[in-house]
Amino acid sequence: MTNPRLVLGFLAIFLLAGCGNPTRNNINGEWRAALTPTQSGSAMSMTFDFSTATDGTVTGSVSGITGDNGCLSGLGTPNTSYGKTAGANGPVYAFLFTAQTQNPSTPTGITLSGQLVDGKITGTWSMGGTFAQLQCNDSGNFVMEAVPTPFLPR
Repeated sequence: MTNPRLVLGFLAIFLLAGCGNPTRNNINGEWRAALTPTQSGSAMSMTFDFSTATDGTVTGSVSGITGDNGCLSGLGTPNTSYGKTAGANGPVYAFLFTAQTQNPSTPTGITLSGQLVDGKITGTWSMGGTFAQLQCNDSGNFVMEAVPTPFLPR
């Protein structure tokens, strides 16, 4: 006879395995970043959608921004890179995201640079530009986590 606790344990493991945990091979899926400023600006939140092509090229898009005071409205096509590099203590999984607004009079750019550690991408960010409004020049640290994908039985 089958032990019901054993069956429930295996079922829980099976369900958790489908929750979209990031792997070191790719960062596919939806990710949310909390951006904390080091200056006097306000905290921001950004939601990204990433996908990795078979050749390893990563594409990303921003699907949501809050707390940016309108600085990043009209954000253009971003450049995203993610990959394994050699580190002093083994491989490092580096992440870089850059984008600029399409406003020709006050272009504002944002850059996030970090690395994947324990399933989270952590690093630094900066936002600004030569003619950017004062509140649009800021920088700080960020933590980005994958948004769990719910398991949907067929």
